[in-house]
Amino acid sequence: MAFRNAIINFNELTLRNDVGALWENYLITERLKNKRTQNFFQQLLLAQ
Repeated sequence: MAFRNAIINFNELTLRNDVGALWENYLITERLKNKRTQNFFQQLLLAQ
């Protein structure tokens, strides 16, 4: 459902009532990607 809302609801941020949830989602996703990248390079270095 969130994906569908992201596609449909392109209102300006000032008109949206879920700005806090959007930021939370963005920050959590970026932290997970960063952690995954760090783990990848750590494993790459250990394999050498």
